[in-house]
Amino acid sequence: MTATNQLWRLARYPEGLPTTEDLVFEEGPLAPLGEGEVRIRICYISIDPANRLWIRPEGSYIPPFPLGSVMPAACIGVVHESSHPRYQPGDWVQGIWGWQDFVTLPGGPEDRQLPMEEGGILHLPEPPPGSDYLDFFGLFGVHGLTAFFGMTDVGKVKPGDTVLISAAAGAIGSLATQIARNLGCRVVGLAGGPEKCAKVVEQFGADACIDYKSDDIREKLSVLAPNGVDVYFDNVGGEILEAAIDNMAHHGRIVFCGAISQYNDSDARGPANYMKLLYKQIELKGFLVFTYMDRMEEAVETLAGWKASGELHMELEVRYGIDNCLGAFHSLFDGSNRGKLVMCLNESGEP
Repeated sequence: MTATNQLWRLARYPEGLPTTEDLVFEEGPLAPLGEGEVRIRICYISIDPANRLWIRPEGSYIPPFPLGSVMPAACIGVVHESSHPRYQPGDWVQGIWGWQDFVTLPGGPEDRQLPMEEGGILHLPEPPPGSDYLDFFGLFGVHGLTAFFGMTDVGKVKPGDTVLISAAAGAIGSLATQIARNLGCRVVGLAGGPEKCAKVVEQFGADACIDYKSDDIREKLSVLAPNGVDVYFDNVGGEILEAAIDNMAHHGRIVFCGAISQYNDSDARGPANYMKLLYKQIELKGFLVFTYMDRMEEAVETLAGWKASGELHMELEVRYGIDNCLGAFHSLFDGSNRGKLVMCLNESGEP
């Protein structure tokens, strides 16, 4: 029986949230494995807001994926077949392979590892004690590294700082909240709804959380941060960024991690009150975690230590089935997801 591959293909660049006219679900046979190729059975797909940026026609921090591509996303999988000496069946690997059951790729040079952003197939090490392979999506992957270096290197947080974090119940925001707390900061989160706000305080350790759906953010910050916010970790942009700028302390730092509120807009805009960056001598700095990959070991050692001591955890929401990817992706933008969102392509969780 011929093996088949199910996938979501980019048929057109979306305007707003992707629909089934933008991303088309397909099924077809797998071609025979070629010389030097590796076939990977994808076990887990990371569903992230940044994936929306990757399918904008103008591109983002990486060139746009061309029409006809598989919907891009980071994946973890197991080598299924290989005719390349670097990869053996059963190896756990990671790469940007997208919404599909299988991917077949050239193995690359035999004597060196290509980086993931160049199409490399990365071998995953054994997870640290008490962890599993899914932690390479979260704590020890892009999310954990983003939160860690965003706080330590970009935000330059120090004990006693008042730190404000948007999307504090989300994948990166929840880690940033815990990291700031572990570094001795006073932490105020922003989240949508009483349930998420309670989680930010009770599970992630923030000192307070503002419900942006019902609270007046500026009024709440004037009470919770009367001397101003020293560091704002921004995941959303838009009106919440403007409210944060209004309440920043002089010489404050804004960590520009993302702007999910504008990912589906064709004309993203900057803050209307940007002149306050000048008046208050505020530093606003964007960053990409890929620039810190050479320091990954440093971050993982610290993050693993906090996890082992119970001072850091990541909430994972695992959904199942390749056909459910689009619905899961939509939940990132309507706020119905809970924590880091992962698609598992096998209900047993095993390859």
